[in-house]
Amino acid sequence: MSEGSQQDNIVIDVGWDQDEAFEEVDLVEGLDTEDFWTLVRRFNKQIFHVKATSPPPPGGLDLDVSSEEDFAPNKMRAQFERLYMGIMLGTLAGVQHVARLRSWREPRRTAIFCSIYFLAWALGALIPTLLSILVALILRPDFRPVVFPPAPLGMVNYQTGGLSAPHAGVLGSTDSATGAPENMRGEAVENEASNFVTGIAAIAMNVLTDEDPQHANSQKGGGVTELMPSPNEIATKVAVAKDKAAGVDRPSQDKTKVAVEELMWSQMRPLMHAICVVSDTWERFANMLDPIPPFTGRNHRLRLVALVAPLIVSFVLVPGYLISKVAGFTIGFGVFGQPLIARIYEGLNLQQYNLNKSQSDIGSTLLLGVPTDAQLVVTLLRLGEAQNTPLPPPPEPHKSPPKEAIDLDDKTLNATGGDRPLGATEEELDSAASIDPDRLKHAGGDDNEVSGGKEGEESDSKRKKFFSLFKKGARGAAKTAIAVDKTRAKRGRSSAKARLGAASDPKKPCLSGPLEFQASYDGMVGFVYLTTDPAAAALCFSEAAATDGSAHPQGKEAKPVWTIPVADMVELNKFSGYGTKSKMMAGWALDKAIMDGVEIVDRSGKSRVITAVPRRDQLFNRLCTMGEQSWKVL
Repeated sequence: MSEGSQQDNIVIDVGWDQDEAFEEVDLVEGLDTEDFWTLVRRFNKQIFHVKATSPPPPGGLDLDVSSEEDFAPNKMRAQFERLYMGIMLGTLAGVQHVARLRSWREPRRTAIFCSIYFLAWALGALIPTLLSILVALILRPDFRPVVFPPAPLGMVNYQTGGLSAPHAGVLGSTDSATGAPENMRGEAVENEASNFVTGIAAIAMNVLTDEDPQHANSQKGGGVTELMPSPNEIATKVAVAKDKAAGVDRPSQDKTKVAVEELMWSQMRPLMHAICVVSDTWERFANMLDPIPPFTGRNHRLRLVALVAPLIVSFVLVPGYLISKVAGFTIGFGVFGQPLIARIYEGLNLQQYNLNKSQSDIGSTLLLGVPTDAQLVVTLLRLGEAQNTPLPPPPEPHKSPPKEAIDLDDKTLNATGGDRPLGATEEELDSAASIDPDRLKHAGGDDNEVSGGKEGEESDSKRKKFFSLFKKGARGAAKTAIAVDKTRAKRGRSSAKARLGAASDPKKPCLSGPLEFQASYDGMVGFVYLTTDPAAAALCFSEAAATDGSAHPQGKEAKPVWTIPVADMVELNKFSGYGTKSKMMAGWALDKAIMDGVEIVDRSGKSRVITAVPRRDQLFNRLCTMGEQSWKVL
């Protein structure tokens, strides 16, 4: 942690609203500030609901995902985005390295690989050789860029292994598949992940409607889409309409419809949990191989090597035919020996050793003590809280990313043995990375909210007029609904109180931490603030600003309406008064962000819902990391 002064009961604001102050300073020793902010941004998208649990298992890491994790569409979307940013981009990088080897564009490195491979094959030691190289890659981080020299993902053709111009029209980032420009490190990958999930949804809708391309142009036209109760009902109604259009008589006679729909939705939570477990395992392996302070990875890497080393010895000493015999028997026994396996399991009576599934999975054995990215973020934030110096959140984007090519150095593009990177000259590399105006404009796409596509100027103008009128009507309806909510809130309607102020512009200047946050509670507009006594830290709500840079309420008006000790919080849940569909429509109509809130449950089971918090994620993160609780993710 970066050093700073520390005094009892005083929280030091290191500049939560001064993003430029950290451009050249590391908030965490050994970790670049932009990398830290990338981790926090992704944490904010991933974690929605936590609950206090018993002390963490051996390894000291809490924030494990519960098998009873709540299902929600936004959570499923977050898990698919994690899958893209982790496994899918990692797989793409691996495919590109194989393509580079196969292309022979870097002849010296490929010749070395080829010689070692066929020599080991001739000596009958191919698998031990490959496993030995794997051990070297695990133990020696400096060996990895020699064997697999780096290259920007957007500049490598995954089919030919040669140089390719970035799909974004300029090389603005090195870790994204498109090479899109970004303001801060990691933003391009996050945007790609979001657009990847959106693209899947768009393809699914096109498949559902079964559009005939021969009639696509003649059938295009504007229309007001009616609000539907739920996405799956929309899909069902579209499918019924398609059946009727195809001449199916009384589609309701199809008795598979509801059954299949219910079966699929019942598997959504297990699917989401499985994706989460796979992504967690990927992140743990990544943090084992490239540990981030304060974690170290040497002992964990040795544990992994201890698993691989016996395999090397076995393949060297045991004849190949015996290995194939054992492998064949194992596969057959696993397929046909289910009754015998069940009896053996019952006979061992493993329950007497208090073993359960969570204690025997890979996260509690091979990867014990290795954090996921979420656990890493919580650890770093807790270190800041322990120093009375809450780490500042990532800055909000205020401008479009620069449309210029980044500089390539040896850490982002390199080759081994004197080869030219990607077999290209300096001029070819510079040309590929430089701006292609037409491609750059195409990569940004059209403003679908206004134009809806390109069909000629006349059609485009009509579409703009239609959507403009439609949006004006939606804006008027949203403002009317907000006014009605104010009236209903005064009459005591809890649902209206939860939405009150969520669509308002934050007060200027907006108090946004680390001690005080603008918020509403039960229809009252005010602030929540955190007391700074480490022995009895608490969250309070007041209708007046509690601080003017100090740590205690000022004046009679700042008397707290309620107080919750941080130690008594047992559940934190990100809350949206509008709900997903209403929030989306209101945000689009009003052209502004809809502020969300946090639900807090104490030990007595009492729930308090704080709404209209401009920096909801920052408040949530502070509440997660101030106390001594261990959390599990729901």
